[in-house]
Amino acid sequence: MLEKEMFCVAMKTKYYIWSIEHKAWWKKNSWGYTKKIEEAELYSLSEAKEVCVSRNGFESQPKVEMVAQSDFERIEEKISV
Repeated sequence: MLEKEMFCVAMKTKYYIWSIEHKAWWKKNSWGYTKKIEEAELYSLSEAKEVCVSRNGFESQPKVEMVAQSDFERIEEKISV
């Protein structure tokens, strides 16, 4: 896949935010946390990056991570924690 095509795919992909600290997904409207993926908010690439940068800052241990909606294996792994 060409670099431009990969960028376009990334821009269209939606992301969940996983709170490492709370072991849960960010809820809709960024209002609390949930273990249920259907209650979690979906963010654009730029929104997810903004959340991760603002929450993680320069910490050596990240507090949140972004997970692509299409990445079902990681989502299932997080839910079963």
